[in-house]
Amino acid sequence: MSDGSEHWRDDPITSAAEDRLGRLELAKRVAKLVTETHSEDSSVVLGLVGPWGSGKSSVLALTEKQLAEASEDWVTIRFSPWATSDLNGLLAEFYAAIVEALPRKKGAANFKRGLAEVMAATAPLASVAGSLVGVSAVGDAVKKGGELLGRDKSWSARFSDASQALKKLGVKLLVIADDIDRLHGDDLLNFLRLVRLVGRFPGMSYLIAYDEAGLLASIEAAGSAVSDFERAQDFVEKFVQYPIYLPPLIEGQVIDLLNEALNPVIASSNHRFEAADGRLSLSHGWVDLLDTPRAINRFAAQLRLILPLHRAGEVDLVDVVLLTLVRLHAPQVFDSISRSKGLLLSSHSTKDPFDWGAIIGNRAPVGSSAAVQEIVERLFPGVDGRGNGKVDPPRAGNPDYFDRYFLQGIPDHDVADASVRLAIDQTNKGDGVYLDLLLRTAKTDAKRSAIVSKLQQFSTWGEEAGATPVVALKAVLKDLDSVPKKSTSLLPSAYLRAQRWAGQMLLCLPSDVTEHDVRDALASCKDEIERVMLLETVAYSGDRTPPAAVLSVAADAAMSLLSVAVDNVRQGDSADQLGLIERWTLLLREVALEDGRRRLAEVLAEGLSADDLAARFVAIAHWRGGHDEMSIEINGFLWDAFDDLLPQGLPTTGPDTDATVDTEDVSWPSRRLFALKALAHRRSAEPEQ
Repeated sequence: MSDGSEHWRDDPITSAAEDRLGRLELAKRVAKLVTETHSEDSSVVLGLVGPWGSGKSSVLALTEKQLAEASEDWVTIRFSPWATSDLNGLLAEFYAAIVEALPRKKGAANFKRGLAEVMAATAPLASVAGSLVGVSAVGDAVKKGGELLGRDKSWSARFSDASQALKKLGVKLLVIADDIDRLHGDDLLNFLRLVRLVGRFPGMSYLIAYDEAGLLASIEAAGSAVSDFERAQDFVEKFVQYPIYLPPLIEGQVIDLLNEALNPVIASSNHRFEAADGRLSLSHGWVDLLDTPRAINRFAAQLRLILPLHRAGEVDLVDVVLLTLVRLHAPQVFDSISRSKGLLLSSHSTKDPFDWGAIIGNRAPVGSSAAVQEIVERLFPGVDGRGNGKVDPPRAGNPDYFDRYFLQGIPDHDVADASVRLAIDQTNKGDGVYLDLLLRTAKTDAKRSAIVSKLQQFSTWGEEAGATPVVALKAVLKDLDSVPKKSTSLLPSAYLRAQRWAGQMLLCLPSDVTEHDVRDALASCKDEIERVMLLETVAYSGDRTPPAAVLSVAADAAMSLLSVAVDNVRQGDSADQLGLIERWTLLLREVALEDGRRRLAEVLAEGLSADDLAARFVAIAHWRGGHDEMSIEINGFLWDAFDDLLPQGLPTTGPDTDATVDTEDVSWPSRRLFALKALAHRRSAEPEQ
């Protein structure tokens, strides 16, 4: 890839201008060795050895060019053993390749005829001729050779005649065959037989390219007399006289090629990253996993495909790069990562080491486990037992963003960060339409939770005095009822988190906000108890001074709650047991204490039952148990509220000393008995005056 508009095609280089790795110098040495080892009296096989993708094809092309420039005597024959599937076809293809490459010189016909005789004597005539239908010159030569089969002439004699004809022709033949290690079984053995037997004409040289490990494995797997690795190695040593090893890439070359390949890919995308990001400083990953030019270019090509699938800013570019490297080199590990969200995102201590077997095990290619593990550690910091394992968004190690990297987009339960940021920006400018639309169009509870969570994360609403626009609070409160109220763990539900945040937003409204605006925003919340709970945030404001309008609205609400409590007492034991009556004291004590005391003194003087009023200070607990079952029970007496709001020596009656309180019974008679017993116990414990 030389610029951002080009795509990788895996073509070998053919000129010095394309050479990035000094392959031209190696090609010159190979060409010189081909020339020096050539002999009119024998044949020689040179092997260009290197792993797949290391650039063997490029060196072959450059070598061919070097020979052509050095001498007109060299005739290069490109022979593809891949073109056929049996020995007869291989012979025919070999014959055709040589005949087509031969120059039109005097004596060429003699060599062609001699070569045809050798072929015809080597394989059944019908099979060879049948394989050459449509190649008239070759077919005629084979036919003529076939006519000689009936004559009393040995294969050796025919081979000798062809050799002499080639020698008189005065050309130097170099047969080039690439990637022979990818031949398997009989195909590979047939090719080796061909070169060893038919193709060893004096004056003919071979330059074959292969991956040594792959070739040895294929020879061993082919069976025959070569049944183990050492014998396969001996076999290759006898077959190839001059092995030429392609030098491996060193770290500097890998980094240079990576930069050359990746820079245009990233530049053509909208993704950005911090150049000094230490996560890319891998000890093993780049060199161990991207050890050939082909591997590097395949990696860049894969990124070119994947990056447009992710919206810029919605994922971390470095994490996409690292996960793509794992996917390309160790796909089974990548699949394991995608299924192990809980394991990878939980924190681990050095005393409780991470279970690498569950993620990598034997899923990585041989020799690459350390490199793959290093990448996983960079992606998910919690696995190494150091630090708290917390990862900022939009990293893959953040629970809210993990799924994006494997779905290659925004999951249905998620929301684009850009959409949330746009809604925040517009709301801060006074336009709440975007925010309202974002919340209103969310079709699932999970998506609503994600939106509220990101609104809280990306905005300053509820954090700084005066930072929350009224339209923001209004939109959030309007959607609050649709946020999931239940939690599947011990952690607070999404609803409870959103409710607390809305309370903080209420405290951070502009200081000049009007009571009308506050009431209008609160009216968006349809549940009266929820509105009270929001106003109760004032009780926990600490050093923060709420806007005057919020305090005024809270004071009015507190006095309304007191009226609810008084009416509830007057209704006696048939009154509501739960609901607003559970929350009537907190806000009253914080924002309207004196007014509340005066009003309670008035209603007591008017004959309100002190016993029944005391029952309204009994606390109720709501418990969630197994199978998400809810239970309620009496949970103590609100002494602070009782003492703050009521005069000392409230004339309550004594309880029935023989009666016992069933704490699971929250009826008013049961709560009245609990209150009277609590008051009697305190009176009995007080010292006599």
